[in-house]
Amino acid sequence: MSVLPSRSTSIDPYLRHIADRLPGPASVRRRLLDEIQDHLSEETDALVSTGSDPAVAADRAVASFGSTDAIVEEFRRELARWSTARSALLLLAGTLAFTGLWIGILATGPNAPWTEQHEPLGLVWTDVVGTLAMVMTLIVVMLANVFYWLPIRTRSHHPVVRKGPDLAVLACRFGIRTLTCSLSSIVAYVLMRVYLAPRSLEWLDIGFGTTTSIIAIVALISMSRSLRAIPVAIRRPPREVVGPSC
Repeated sequence: MSVLPSRSTSIDPYLRHIADRLPGPASVRRRLLDEIQDHLSEETDALVSTGSDPAVAADRAVASFGSTDAIVEEFRRELARWSTARSALLLLAGTLAFTGLWIGILATGPNAPWTEQHEPLGLVWTDVVGTLAMVMTLIVVMLANVFYWLPIRTRSHHPVVRKGPDLAVLACRFGIRTLTCSLSSIVAYVLMRVYLAPRSLEWLDIGFGTTTSIIAIVALISMSRSLRAIPVAIRRPPREVVGPSC
């Protein structure tokens, strides 16, 4: 009795070809590949139940699903949308969390040994830069979430609204820069204050806040690399060329 070829003879190479070209986190790639495999298995089983040879049924299921180029391109867009939404929410939550953290640390700690009029200039500048950058980050990441979710919630076909995901990517990239600038300025402020007046700080709180901020800066650099890989298409519509009237 002859042994029928396994359906994996065509499905497995198909999945491997997609997996080799698919970007994004391994967990997300695995989920997408599992979805494809489930779909192909269901279609193959349906064809086999009608009397088709398993190998032929697998080939037909793969052919009907589409070329690997089309699948990879669609999943690239899906991963880009997922990465943008995740980054926008993380940036918003992170900005609110670090704002509350540092306000709490500096407001509840010991008083500085100088008045506001005689505060060292370096501390003044790092405080101003850190505060302004944090406020700007909060505004930008709120806009990023609005840009991303507005076309999804409203289902609007307006060309400006439909560019929301692209605008969200740009807003997230800018928000990463401003949040990194803010956290760096705060860490610089703390280091200067440690040098000038170490007794004016609550060391346990400062150690926790500084360590957390440095870890966040490293995470922001990684997030920036991920967002830079997302293509953005923000173009002005071409102008109509009006020829001379006859």
